[in-house]
Amino acid sequence: MNRPAVPSGSSLKRPAELPADTLKHKLLADLVQKDCNRACVPDINRPFSSAEDAFERLFPYHVFAQDESDDEGYPPEYSEEQDVTLRLSRKQAWNQVFEKKGKEFLQRHAKQLESMEKIEKKQKISEHLTGEEKYQIELLIYSDHKSTYEAEKAAASEKAAAEAAAAERAAAEKAAAAAATASSNNDSLPPLIPNP
Repeated sequence: MNRPAVPSGSSLKRPAELPADTLKHKLLADLVQKDCNRACVPDINRPFSSAEDAFERLFPYHVFAQDESDDEGYPPEYSEEQDVTLRLSRKQAWNQVFEKKGKEFLQRHAKQLESMEKIEKKQKISEHLTGEEKYQIELLIYSDHKSTYEAEKAAASEKAAAEAAAAERAAAEKAAAAAATASSNNDSLPPLIPNP
């Protein structure tokens, strides 16, 4: 392996001349600096093309991670005497969130499976029906929807009529109270006497 010659009188050292610990530290610092630069200027214009691409583009964010044993991130109002169960490590918090989201997903999945089974049952039933039977079922469903719609429409119109009547009564009471107040004010005033 040919290495470039260092000019005589130069203070530059070749990497091989550095102590092993210093060289390792410098290489690690360079890698961390590169990852920091990649994390601060991400490529957001193109989607991930594969799992390897996702790993390569997301891995640099490790420079923002903290040690879990570091307690400096907690607010100062917490003390050791207080309930320590309020504090969770990142792993515990992640496990709780993952468990909650997993349960939500499984519940949604179960509901979807139930609805799919209902649809399949309806399709199986409808496969064995004749045209007249299907038509009769459609008529029953239509009449049921129509009666439900008419009942809701009647209830809404009754509610609107009741609200309008209540508003009219409130306006009439307000007008009557204003008229009574005005007449009582006029009665308490002395009659005007014209000046001669």
